[in-house]
Amino acid sequence: MDTSVLIVSSGYIFATAFLVAVTRSILLSFVTSPFLQRAILEFLATFEFLATVFEIGILLQTYGLPAFVIALIIMANYWGRSWRGATAAPHNHIVDMIKGNGSKVESVGFILAEIFAASLVFPFYVKQYWGLGFLPIHTARLAGVASCSSFLKVGVYNGAFLEAFGTLAFNICARILRTLQYNFVTVPGALAAIKIVGMSLTGGFLNPILASTLQFNCAGNAVWEHVLVYWLGPVVGLTVFTMLLYPAKPPKPQETAKDDKTKVDKEGKKKAKKDD
Repeated sequence: MDTSVLIVSSGYIFATAFLVAVTRSILLSFVTSPFLQRAILEFLATFEFLATVFEIGILLQTYGLPAFVIALIIMANYWGRSWRGATAAPHNHIVDMIKGNGSKVESVGFILAEIFAASLVFPFYVKQYWGLGFLPIHTARLAGVASCSSFLKVGVYNGAFLEAFGTLAFNICARILRTLQYNFVTVPGALAAIKIVGMSLTGGFLNPILASTLQFNCAGNAVWEHVLVYWLGPVVGLTVFTMLLYPAKPPKPQETAKDDKTKVDKEGKKKAKKDD
């Protein structure tokens, strides 16, 4: 078996992780604003995630699914320890806005940071590296970028449902498996399994920024179809998951009574002022 692809791709992935880790440490040592710190973390996590996924695709194409699964398990564990709470997933912030969690302005800022990173990663990083011609497969992939075609092999609405269901299924699996022993293998393994199932149908992206980086403007789907499948789908899936995990609780009887009493007191004071 030719190991040149494995060596070169692994070197690229580890070098990318090192460069991002150093950049993260330097920037966070100067920035004190919590919002800017989180925006920087989201930018760097998205950049590292996408830059790595491009090369994991090379491993998948060369060595097949086992290499893909192993690489995903290794990197998912590393990202979970190094991203410092960043998600590299805009649908998380969209769901936060829908549910009223945190500042909507900050959530929009985090999404913009992720989109900005996604706009830079291929033309200014991956493309430059592949253009060095270390591997023939890099040159071949560059030549095929302009003629990319959609991964969506089912109808648009079915695709949106599958992306939503896949996002929901992964979050449920991850929630359950995190409580078990060896979750450093089982959680990324669940993601890999769900992505493998979805690859032949929608691409199994389960992440809007990943799908748009790899598929936006590719032949086969209009912009609205791409947004419906790869943005709305994951948002719906994650929203359903959060509703199942954190259902809205009715107010306690004593709290309701207390609120009613407060309301009556306020109305009484207003009436007394009018009488005066």
